[in-house]
Amino acid sequence: MTSGKEEILCPASLLFNDFSISYSMLPMNAILLLCSMLFSSTAHPDMQEEGFVIRGTIEGPYEEYIFLSYGEIKDSVRVIDQRFEFRGSVEKPIQGWLNLRPLSTVAWLFVENSQIDIKVTYEPTQQELGLLRKIRITEVEGSHSFLLQSDYKEFYQTHQQEDNFHELLFEKTKELISANPSHSFMGKVLAEGLLLVPYLSYEQGLELYQMLDLQGQKASDVSMIERGLEKLKQNRYGIGKKFPQVVLPDEEGNQISIPGSKGAYTLIDFWASWCGPCRAQHPDLRQLYDRYHSDSLEIIGVSIDEDSLAWRSAINKDQLRWINVRDQDFFLYQQLQIMAIPFNYLLDAEGTILGVNLTLEKVEQVIQRDKK
Repeated sequence: MTSGKEEILCPASLLFNDFSISYSMLPMNAILLLCSMLFSSTAHPDMQEEGFVIRGTIEGPYEEYIFLSYGEIKDSVRVIDQRFEFRGSVEKPIQGWLNLRPLSTVAWLFVENSQIDIKVTYEPTQQELGLLRKIRITEVEGSHSFLLQSDYKEFYQTHQQEDNFHELLFEKTKELISANPSHSFMGKVLAEGLLLVPYLSYEQGLELYQMLDLQGQKASDVSMIERGLEKLKQNRYGIGKKFPQVVLPDEEGNQISIPGSKGAYTLIDFWASWCGPCRAQHPDLRQLYDRYHSDSLEIIGVSIDEDSLAWRSAINKDQLRWINVRDQDFFLYQQLQIMAIPFNYLLDAEGTILGVNLTLEKVEQVIQRDKK
């Protein structure tokens, strides 16, 4: 991967469609790359072949144009009496998104040849850059891909606090791939499980990869899967391995050894000032730091900002009281083969990796478990 923030993803989750971002959060190239990596899918045999109809109702005082983008197509219709309708056709289901007049968030949805009924909420919010028009899809009917996605999401949310969650998730993913081997949503699931939010072993990942119908998957997803498998095979920076020793500058230009000997646990948090999901988790990260810093936890924020002023401003605005360094040349980011931010590593006192891209709840569970 070449350096440059326009090539870095900043998702809250690639697999759940209730996430929305503002165009002001990311450069357009990053938005387009994010869209290209999100869910698209192969045709389902029960879907109509003549085309699609997307009928929507919008809750809120919006009577202007609404925009639908999918593939190379960008369409628009005017909202009349809180209703709108798009028509067209696609060769196979494809991930698209809705947005309103700028500044606007985007709302993801699958476009497939069937009649899809959706409900959308609109909420105008005043921001520093002007009025932000927030759009969110609350209901979807008539989409096979949405049902598949919802099945996975419900399982994930129901079982994520269980001790054997990763094994359960592997078995669920295996079940879904077995029933939908050519559906490219499954390629997205596997790519995330291997590279973006890695939890699979090399053997598990290889088994799932061999079950996929690769003809139905996007080339970019297949590339991510294969890259994830190769990373696991090398296992240079996986659980049980030592985190690499590097030296990076802090806000004052001092050279800081990473990870160094910081505490019983060290959380290495990769982020950037332009990454909305990164900054959205900073309040929770501050709470975690305040609870455990005095006796067990150190946090090292590693920014990949190229703009040092924006980096320093974000540190001050978000009140980041821990160690902050900048990987402006993407040296460590690329060495670890990170594909998206936010991303983290949890280390023990010896610099051994205990977890990769853990939720903050999971980080706290590890700390509390060892305190008992």
